Amino acid sequence: MMGECWNAIVENGKIFWKIRLLTVPRFVFLVVGGIHLIAWNFSFPTDFEANAWRVCSLVLTTSVPLTWVIGHGLAWIGKRNANNIREEIEDRLDAKSSKRLSYVGMLIIGVQVLGFGLYAIARLYLLFEVFLALRSVPEVIYDTPEWTNFLPHFS
Repeated sequence: MMGECWNAIVENGKIFWKIRLLTVPRFVFLVVGGIHLIAWNFSFPTDFEANAWRVCSLVLTTSVPLTWVIGHGLAWIGKRNANNIREEIEDRLDAKSSKRLSYVGMLIIGVQVLGFGLYAIARLYLLFEVFLALRSVPEVIYDTPEWTNFLPHFS
């Protein structure tokens, strides 16, 4: 009795952590991309840099979730034709089905490599753009603030 209860707790914990480990990183990618999207209308030294920032921010926000959705969709298409292990083995013995399944697998890998590659390139560009934008900052940042204006006081 106690062993069955413990096994159920362990299995539920595995499911919880599996869902958590799959969901949290996707949420983090959306948050990071969303933070970069906040700068959509900020001023940039050139129009190219402004447009590149916007494109890279969209890539940051969408590449990982889209890669996940497309990858799982393709995996579902591949598994749809092989509902259980026995059918999958029989399909793999058939040359045409084996090629079809391997093409789906290669397509899934290609989509994931492309998605994460685009994500890495976009992150690198945004990292460099942050430092490149420092070459033409507004002159207002060089003004000395009057700190007493920000402190509460009684007159």
